[in-house]
Amino acid sequence: MVTTAGKLPFKGVIHAVGPRFGEGQEEDKLRQALLAAFRCAEERAWQSVSFPAVSSGIFAVPLDICARAYVAAVRSSPLRNVRLCLRDQPVIDAVLKELNK
Repeated sequence: MVTTAGKLPFKGVIHAVGPRFGEGQEEDKLRQALLAAFRCAEERAWQSVSFPAVSSGIFAVPLDICARAYVAAVRSSPLRNVRLCLRDQPVIDAVLKELNK
């Protein structure tokens, strides 16, 4: 779902929900959720998007699975600029490890 950004200095907000750990196929589901969000941005002719560490918090998807999904989704994104907004060092470390493979 896409909404306005209200008073934020953005064109809009794409609301995405990733999988919960234990549902099965978490990596693929997470990658697909991110790609769907990127398609929403592309449909609106947005050139860039920022996203947080989807599913890595209360949904408890292991960080290595999240990192693989994030990197795969970003690498296949048609957008010009994709920012990962990661605030926790363990998540950052997992993504950096995946990027260095």
